[in-house]
Amino acid sequence: MDASYSPNLLPGEMQQVVAQQIVYENQNLHLPGAQPVMGMLMLTNYRLLFLSQLTVVQHQMKGVEPDLKDNEKNCNIPISCIDKMKQKKADISLDCKDFRQVKFNFALNMADQNRVSQGIETFMKLKQPDRFCFLNKELGAEKLAGEVTSVVFDINKEINRLEKHFPQIRNFWRVSDVNQSFGVCSTYPRYFGVPTSLSDDEIKKAAEHRARGRLPILSYVHRNGASLTRCAQPKAGIRQGKSKADVRMANALLKASPFSKGFYIMDARPKLNAAANRAAGGGFEKTSHYENATLTFLDIENIHVMREAVGKLRDLCLSTSSTSQFFTAIDNTMCLTHIKIILDGAVEVVNHIEEGSAVLVHCSDGWDRTAQLCGLACLILDPYFRTLDGFMALIDKEWLQAGHKFNDRIGQDNTVSGSERSPVFLQFTDCVYQIMQQFPTAFEFNESLLLDMLDALYSCRFGTFLFNCEKERDTHKVHSRTPSFFEYLQKHRGGYINPCYEPPSGPGTLLTNSVPPVLPVNTHMKNIRLWYNYYMRHVVRGRVDLCVILQEEILRLRDILADLGHSDKIDRPDVDPVSISVSQIAPESSAPPAPVSSGWSTPAVPAQPQGASGITMDRGISPVPTRQSLSMSARGPAPVPLPPPVGGGGGGGGSGPPPLPGRDEEFVPPQPSPRRDPPPPPMRHSAVINREPEPEAEPEAEPEAPEPLPEHESTATVIYPWNARDTNEISVTAGEVVGVVSKSNANWWFVFPLHDPSRRGHVPVTYLQEC
Repeated sequence: MDASYSPNLLPGEMQQVVAQQIVYENQNLHLPGAQPVMGMLMLTNYRLLFLSQLTVVQHQMKGVEPDLKDNEKNCNIPISCIDKMKQKKADISLDCKDFRQVKFNFALNMADQNRVSQGIETFMKLKQPDRFCFLNKELGAEKLAGEVTSVVFDINKEINRLEKHFPQIRNFWRVSDVNQSFGVCSTYPRYFGVPTSLSDDEIKKAAEHRARGRLPILSYVHRNGASLTRCAQPKAGIRQGKSKADVRMANALLKASPFSKGFYIMDARPKLNAAANRAAGGGFEKTSHYENATLTFLDIENIHVMREAVGKLRDLCLSTSSTSQFFTAIDNTMCLTHIKIILDGAVEVVNHIEEGSAVLVHCSDGWDRTAQLCGLACLILDPYFRTLDGFMALIDKEWLQAGHKFNDRIGQDNTVSGSERSPVFLQFTDCVYQIMQQFPTAFEFNESLLLDMLDALYSCRFGTFLFNCEKERDTHKVHSRTPSFFEYLQKHRGGYINPCYEPPSGPGTLLTNSVPPVLPVNTHMKNIRLWYNYYMRHVVRGRVDLCVILQEEILRLRDILADLGHSDKIDRPDVDPVSISVSQIAPESSAPPAPVSSGWSTPAVPAQPQGASGITMDRGISPVPTRQSLSMSARGPAPVPLPPPVGGGGGGGGSGPPPLPGRDEEFVPPQPSPRRDPPPPPMRHSAVINREPEPEAEPEAEPEAPEPLPEHESTATVIYPWNARDTNEISVTAGEVVGVVSKSNANWWFVFPLHDPSRRGHVPVTYLQEC
């Protein structure tokens, strides 16, 4: 093995120590045939990277990129992901925050052992402003070009979006800048939604009666006008004193939901815990102080209980003992029970919102259990938050801007007290996974996004999850100095699209859809399952990826069609709604972009050829990131890339296509492009001199007069190809110019191609750019 070998690194990543002849052992992988391997260990300012000798030779001799998902032969651990390091004789053992244990043996190279251990210890002690994300330049060009953005949620844009399904929202809610300098609440965003009936002075007084100044702010407004707000516990104390400012705030929240049948206060804590907080000046609301109020305790345990439960699950998953009581032991950890209780609380919030009632959610400080409940309730209520763009906005809104203490809960600088750490965000992500299992076609994104998001949480490759609140991120200029995980998703969105996604159908549409706008989540214990692909991904070989299985089945069916002589049907938009990426057909011909924690630099993707069956492999979609080290045990190619979400800007239930404008108007379905036979081969020179004279060419017929264009409001350019899914839709290709006949629906326009006016139908607004 060449001692001078160096793998591709991220822009800004620098190697510190390189050690040869190191033996690597994945202590999680206790399977037949799994053996320690020898190779090269590299320590950089971002991660600890081990590559087996076979991996290095294949990369040098054959140009095969290292497969970091092979956790038997290779290992890739971001330094900030390391929780504990143990050094014993010639061994260095690492316990990681992502359910991983590894060991490196330096028996053949003792000289480098101290250098590696000292380097790991130095980087582990770094403070957040010194983390790698401040040196990472991988998305610098895209940020300068304006192709990606780290700001994915804006309260003013959210009000505009909500106004589409509740037009009276501005009569009841406004955006306040009272916290512009973080003077009212240091852990809240600069701008937030409050009732229009309250002045800024009244808002400041209401903040004084809530823990840490975290007064009630707007989280979501449903189409029936019911509002969801969030805050911290009241400063009630043992005597449960009454605050006039807090009562005025509660009355304003009730009136801001014009059709509300009551004011529901959802306290996420067990009642005993809430009562205990009264001794420290906190507590819970006395309902007699508020108009038509009902108080409910949701019995979600505190961060200490949750930390202990997940710790037990971690020990169980990493255990080497073989027991027939494995599932009983999982049940005894109480992890799945906690997930069920959180989902129960979110569903109860959703039920009150659907009834039209105003709901206020809080826990102790309003940044842990409150974020879980509000985030899940929005996800269940509004299909927008189940799109890729909407989910990014949801994370930004409920977790980042609302002040979840990511540094304290994750321990990103490893100086935080262990009593402050807790898997709050992991439990929220687990709940999202549970809902996705019940409604696999309701989400535009796939499981890979959840796995990559959790790995980005620990890796510090991006600045998105650094610090505890927006004030701290602004102080350290995180948005301008570091790449964002949201920017990464925007650049590589094709790899996170669910090929089975179906947006909910709107009223009156011909499209049949089994997914309602508000998801009827079933929280029965038999529906809660262990998230195998996360908790067990470092324990077993590979993981089950339904998107990959679906893609393989699609490719198999394509081959069958081609063998049966039906290649002409493969490219028909009404037959094949799924585009094919070259990474699924010829992965050896193109290098994938960098996985979120692998750190491989992204080479230029070569131009894509056409497949054997005439399949267009590249339809203008961004390169697909492979699931390599962020979900290290991933298998197979990335999921199928699809265009952006349908009706991403619309609210719940309004993203389906509208009915045709006129029933008396005949609908012309999209016609497949005619199949062209290949040109005949060129004629060889022949020695025969006598040839029959060629027949005279018939005079060309005069071209027919073009069909007059129908009346239309404007023209638009298609920016993404769209394949019709219903008889009242029309298939269009990128770059095509269409005439816009009607804009009667916020999410769909009725159009016709200018080159073929006989074809008319609906196309999503997000796929068009008006000229």
